[in-house]
Amino acid sequence: MADNKLYIPTFISDDKFNPARVQPRVFYYNGLINAPDYEFYHWTNPNGFTSTFSTLDEIPYFDHYSAETGSLPNSGSNSLLFYNEVASYGTTPSNTLFSQYWDTYIELLYNPRTRLIAADAVIPLADYFEIELNDIVEWRGNLYHLRAVNDYSFTDGTCNLQLLGPIIPDALQDPFEGNPCYSYDLYGDGENATIFNYIECDSGAPKSVQVGAQQVGFIDCARRGTVVGNTQGSSIVESTLCGSY
Repeated sequence: MADNKLYIPTFISDDKFNPARVQPRVFYYNGLINAPDYEFYHWTNPNGFTSTFSTLDEIPYFDHYSAETGSLPNSGSNSLLFYNEVASYGTTPSNTLFSQYWDTYIELLYNPRTRLIAADAVIPLADYFEIELNDIVEWRGNLYHLRAVNDYSFTDGTCNLQLLGPIIPDALQDPFEGNPCYSYDLYGDGENATIFNYIECDSGAPKSVQVGAQQVGFIDCARRGTVVGNTQGSSIVESTLCGSY
């Protein structure tokens, strides 16, 4: 690799290049890169005049753009900027923080076909610890991005949700490959308990669950077409895509 001029990122506040006081910044450390020889002095005796120095030909490379150790940024590198500046080394990346994390959200937020919806919900505590912002939520037959979970009660699981959607066509890629599996809502017979047999999605093992008369049950994830109840008055409702096999 050719030698690179020593570059130290600086921040200016005006056209006179006065330094700017900035908040702490995050940089990528991209290892060491070659540089013209420079001398690094080591003072060995603070009370005297003696000192030593080393001649170095590499510099630690910090940048807003990522790079493999020993190489320079390219168009596919990651960026820590919302609007990319001209690269000091290598090539300016195509991606920005905005394009990677905000572009789809802003598009949905201002799309005339989508809405920001406030909804009440009851979320079990175990599920609350698992969910993440931007998860996909099914509500009234449509899919929405989960934008916020507010005022969650650890006592009864009640909370307020902000949902963004419905998700526009082609915005959601199928997260699973192969044969689909779904969760199922189970409704028992009006007079007798019902045993629902099914094939578990991941293991392929036969399973069963009993739902009492006039009661409601649930299967987390079963292979499609394998859920069968043993009473005439029972019913099965396919719910949410949960995996594949």
